[in-house]
Amino acid sequence: MKFLVFDTETTGLPKSKYASPEETYLFPYVVQLSWMVFNSGTNKVETLKDKIIRLPNNICIPKRATEIHGITNERMIEEGEPVDKVLDAFMRDVSSCTYLIGHNIDFDKKMVEVECIRNKCRLLSDYRKLSFCTMKQSKNVCCIEKQNYYTKKMEYKYPKLIELHNHLFQTKPSNLHNSLIDVLVCFRCFYALTYNSDPMETNAKFAYHCKTLCGL
Repeated sequence: MKFLVFDTETTGLPKSKYASPEETYLFPYVVQLSWMVFNSGTNKVETLKDKIIRLPNNICIPKRATEIHGITNERMIEEGEPVDKVLDAFMRDVSSCTYLIGHNIDFDKKMVEVECIRNKCRLLSDYRKLSFCTMKQSKNVCCIEKQNYYTKKMEYKYPKLIELHNHLFQTKPSNLHNSLIDVLVCFRCFYALTYNSDPMETNAKFAYHCKTLCGL
C-alpha cells in the first residue's frame, strides 16, 4: 500500500471558512507544496518532493506569512517553480497512492484544489480518495483540554502537530511550518498512530531526513 503525505504553506488564510474552492478570490496562494510517497509493502520512501511555487507578478507574500514559514518574496522569485508543473507532478504521485495523509488535511486538500481551479490544471477525479487526518484522529489520544468558547465547558481540542509529536515521542521537532518538515513529522505521527511503531527505527532513509531536517 502506498501513502502520500503532504502539506502546504500559503500567503495567508481564507477570507471565509465556508468558501468553496470555486471562489478562488477568497483564498490565499500556495507558496510551498511538499509531499512524500511511502510504500508500506517495501518499507521505502519512494518520493520526497519540496517545491517553492512562483506566485503571479501581482501577488506578494505578506510579512506576517513570512514570519510563520520563513519564505520571503526574494526566495519565492529566485527558487519558485511554475505552479502548473508542480501541481502536475503532485497529481501524478496522488494517482499512484491509496491514502492521502496530512495534519488538518481538509485545509491542504482544499488549497491544492483551489490552485488547480485557479490555474486550470487537471484535478483527478479520485483526489478526494481515502484520507487520514492526524489532527482529527488524535484528539482523543492527546486529550488536551480547552474551554469551549460558546458553552464554557472543558473539552478536548485538536492537537497541533508539535503537540501530537511531543505526546507520541516526548520530543519536539525543529523548523515546523516548513511544509517539508511538517510532512516528515506528520508521517512519523501517522505511523505511530496506525502501526504503533516508529518509522525512524525501521527506515534508515526516513530517519536520516528526520535527523538532518527536523533535529530529531
